[in-house]
Amino acid sequence: MNQADIIWMDLIAKSAKAPSRLVIEGLTKDGQFVPERAHGENTGATPRLPLLPFETNVLPLLDGTVFGREKRVSFKNKRNGLQLTCKPGTAPAGLILKPTAHRIPQGLDQSIVMGGVARGQFRSAAVAAGADVPATAPFFPESKTTPVELWLPDPAGRGLPGHGTEQIVLLCPETAGTIDIRSIALRPGAKLATRPILASWVWQPEDWQKNPAEILAWATSMQLNRLYLQLDIAAGEVAHPELLGTFLTEAADAGIAVFAVEGDPQMVRGDGRTNALARTSAISRFQDAAMPNGRLAGIQYDIEPYISPAYAFDRQAIWKDWSYTLEELHRLWRSNIEVVVPFWLIDDVDGRDAIERIQSFVSSFTVMAYRTSDEAIVEASEPWLNFGVLHGVNIIIALESGPVPDEVHRTYVRSNTGTAEVVRFSEADAVLVSDKPISLDRGMIYAFSHEIKVSGDRISFKGKLPLLLATIDRLRTTFPSWRSFSGFALHGLR
Repeated sequence: MNQADIIWMDLIAKSAKAPSRLVIEGLTKDGQFVPERAHGENTGATPRLPLLPFETNVLPLLDGTVFGREKRVSFKNKRNGLQLTCKPGTAPAGLILKPTAHRIPQGLDQSIVMGGVARGQFRSAAVAAGADVPATAPFFPESKTTPVELWLPDPAGRGLPGHGTEQIVLLCPETAGTIDIRSIALRPGAKLATRPILASWVWQPEDWQKNPAEILAWATSMQLNRLYLQLDIAAGEVAHPELLGTFLTEAADAGIAVFAVEGDPQMVRGDGRTNALARTSAISRFQDAAMPNGRLAGIQYDIEPYISPAYAFDRQAIWKDWSYTLEELHRLWRSNIEVVVPFWLIDDVDGRDAIERIQSFVSSFTVMAYRTSDEAIVEASEPWLNFGVLHGVNIIIALESGPVPDEVHRTYVRSNTGTAEVVRFSEADAVLVSDKPISLDRGMIYAFSHEIKVSGDRISFKGKLPLLLATIDRLRTTFPSWRSFSGFALHGLR
């Protein structure tokens, strides 16, 4: 590609395989597409399947497979369910019901309720793939249509019912029998012993410094019980310590816990890390000197290293630096810390490793599940809630209510001729976009395929406070089913 023809370029993370397609994301300004970032995709990658819905008959979403070496089992789908018929035999036999285009939610207290009628002593259980129905699984009641709660696995023996559930198994009796299944539904067992967190951020220090009463009145009116404050650090110390102490005391009297919030993409390395350590040292000294009723309730770190240009060169090293920096900050703070994470990090190999390294000293992960539909929020949150249950870490679900512009996502596919090229370097790949079609005998050329418009309304509740609050109320009936769920944090609320 001639340098004179290049209209835009970006660096993307290097992958083992050259990307099979490119996605370039940007905005439309004055009728023109303005690229802002790019990423490569490989079409062979396996996406995370969507969750089976709650409180809905999911039987039509399950595929059946019979098993048994005596070949004594048959089943058929019927208009109102399915029918399983078993001939006499002594070898284990039955039917496996498993979602193929969905997955069963993990880690929550839930019931899987099966409705039907049995003629014969059938056992049923929800188990991990390849697991047998335990001998302790109850028999399905005979000769009457009855909803039955299935036995759920606890593979780790840690009192975590439902973790590892991947399929439902119906086990035939040794005698002949028939069972008609009319419905299968997932019912979350929501319960909260304490009031859930409802938090928000105050990013401008002058807001709480100049108008403390107004900030507290606003927080009370929104029924917030936690605030994240950005603090001023001047000459190596927390600025206005008396004012901050008074604010913290008055907030505590109003039932509002106040955390300091620290964060910058550059904090993982070099001068940025030095600055982060110095700021935390200053906040720690303030904490030591404050009266008990005038102390911070904790500290939150919102470090987003993936925004840094260096991220494309070595994602693995960046996430290691992120985890090591957080470990140093934790030592300075001398108590567990709260950490903000994007929802996709748990599916990133390097990010998952970093999460595992820090989870022992993290009090809460605040997950930026920035979506606006109930289904999308649950999809983004479920892996984290399950992780929190397994590791004993609290999970706070963050939702966005600030301004998010509409975007355009353009997809390019490999071709002999096109307007985009990927140039591979040792540490990263460069995406080049030309204003003229190019064709190379060697190289990776991509042709424009299609574009989609992504509304900011998909990500943010901006200007829709009643909808945001109604969404939270609905999710409060589901999310407490995960014992790790601690509440919600609302970004951009003020």
